[in-house]
Amino acid sequence: MQRYTFAIDADDLIRTVSDSWVAFARQNGECGLETSDVIGRPLWEFVGGAETRQIYHALFAAVRRGRLPRSVPFRCDGPDCRRFMRLTVSPLADDALELVSELLREEPRAPVAMLGSEVERSAELLSMCSWCKRVRLPAGWVEVEIAVETLGLFGDAPMPRISHGMCGECRRAMSSLVEAPAGG
Repeated sequence: MQRYTFAIDADDLIRTVSDSWVAFARQNGECGLETSDVIGRPLWEFVGGAETRQIYHALFAAVRRGRLPRSVPFRCDGPDCRRFMRLTVSPLADDALELVSELLREEPRAPVAMLGSEVERSAELLSMCSWCKRVRLPAGWVEVEIAVETLGLFGDAPMPRISHGMCGECRRAMSSLVEAPAGG
C-alpha cells in the first residue's frame, strides 16, 4: 500500500514530509512542493476552500482533544484516474499531528481535461467536493464526467476554475466523525 506522510506542529506548521509525499506531489504536477519549499509553512496555504479548512480544523481539534487517531476516506483524482484513499490523523507529542494518506485503490479512466493542472482556465467557477470529487450542478452533486458532459466542457475552450467545498453527504459524514467520541 502506498503511503504519503507529513507532520504538523501545534501551530499547524508543516514540520516533516516523506519522500513519497514529495514524489506524489511531483507526479501530480504540483510544482514548488519540494521538502524545502513546504517545511515551516502553514498547512493552510495548501488547503483550498473555507469549508475544507473548517473540517480539517475540526478534525485536528478532535484528534488533539481525544488523543486518538481518526481516519477519513477521500478521493485524490488525477485527470486519468480515480484514487480512493484514506487519511489517518494521529496525535504526536506537544499537540503535533501526523497525517498519513494511503492509496487504497486506483481506477483508470479516460482523461478529463478539467482536472489537468496545465489547462487554460476561464473566469467561470465550479465547486468540487474536496472529499468525494463530485461537482456541484444546479441539479445536485455529480461525478466529474457527468459534469463535463452536462456543461459541454469539450474542445479547445478554457476550462472553468475549480473551487473546493463539500457536498452535503460528505459534510454529514465528516461532522459525524469529528463529533463522535475519541476512537469512534
